Amino acid sequence: MTEKISVIISVYNTKKYLKKCLESIIKDDYKDLEILVIDDHSEESSFDLIEKINDKRIKYIYKEKNVGLSIIKQYGLDIAKGKYVIFIDSDDYIEKNSIKRMYDNIKKYKADISICDMVYVYPKKKYKFTKNKVVKLFNRKEAMKALYLDRGITFSLSNKLFKKELFKCLYINDIKLAEDNNIIYKVFDRVNKAVYDPFGGYYYVQRKDSVSHQSKIDNYRIKSNKKAISFLEKRYRDTYCYGINIYILSLMGAYSRTSDNKYYEEIKNYKKSMKFSALSFERKIQFIILIINKKLYLKVMNKYYSYVNKRYN
Repeated sequence: MTEKISVIISVYNTKKYLKKCLESIIKDDYKDLEILVIDDHSEESSFDLIEKINDKRIKYIYKEKNVGLSIIKQYGLDIAKGKYVIFIDSDDYIEKNSIKRMYDNIKKYKADISICDMVYVYPKKKYKFTKNKVVKLFNRKEAMKALYLDRGITFSLSNKLFKKELFKCLYINDIKLAEDNNIIYKVFDRVNKAVYDPFGGYYYVQRKDSVSHQSKIDNYRIKSNKKAISFLEKRYRDTYCYGINIYILSLMGAYSRTSDNKYYEEIKNYKKSMKFSALSFERKIQFIILIINKKLYLKVMNKYYSYVNKRYN
């Protein structure tokens, strides 16, 4: 007997990507799926596309007004009937049998969360940034530390299969943007066991116009990360310094895009509490340059972003 999995897909003006997203899910060998396509009042309805696909597992819901991604995710969670849930953005897609593989890992290792790696998809190339090859199991403390070590277990909700009960009385929609940062550590705090299988199961399509690439998300991400370090300081002291690292990295990103000195001053306030040795080589170089010379840092990051932006061409 199988257990139902609810797939929560948020849609907003991404109809041209939705077909590929849905087809990747439908082809999965795990068939006991509830596929919730929740449209946040897009300019063009996707109902005709859903009709053509003609899969009875798909439920299309069109919201009468735009409410934002975090509320859409929360709504999906509230109506989901599955024992397990997975969040997939409508402009992304999954590798063949990713859902089945993550579910099998949950059952095999008696885990509450099953995690795969993300593959970053640019117009001409795909990147899987981690080189991890071994399946890893984590208890609660280990899972929280792994989350903040910045080594592949991202803050995203999208590359994870969750027991739905982990979200009980937690709310994704209490922040407008960067909702994943705001909720993920609270979910990990409820985990007995998590399994990480480093196969490239989730294809994260990079678009310049996506919400995650808008500078306005910086302040929401910073706010979420600051709340997290207060939480870690009280409950996960061994992970607190890694939480500081993530907080500082979010401040560095905001400073590189705005040159606003308030972010630099906040970095100085927290740098003594960070775990410098845990940063990647690239992050270490960026941090050292920032502390030595702010203007040089801004120049270096401007060139870095220009280099990264070439991936979109």
